[in-house]
Amino acid sequence: MEDTFRQFERHLSPIQAIEDELLPPATPEELDVAEQKLGIKFPEEFRQLYMWRNGNKGDLFLFGSYRISPLIEILELYKSARTSMEKTGIK
Repeated sequence: MEDTFRQFERHLSPIQAIEDELLPPATPEELDVAEQKLGIKFPEEFRQLYMWRNGNKGDLFLFGSYRISPLIEILELYKSARTSMEKTGIK
């Protein structure tokens, strides 16, 4: 998988300021905490992706109309959704 990420980085390198847009890798500990907070176990491929780059900062869409959301954003969206569900009585 690391070869795939290196190839992807080479493909992205011509894009102006790509390094400023991509976040540094997540640590295994950060991924463990996210799994615990979400109550799930990430697939190994997901962990590898986030240990390559912990998402991107803004609205740069690397895959058509999709972007890699940072772990913190995923956790914030989850928390917001849970709060909304609790307010409406959904479990």
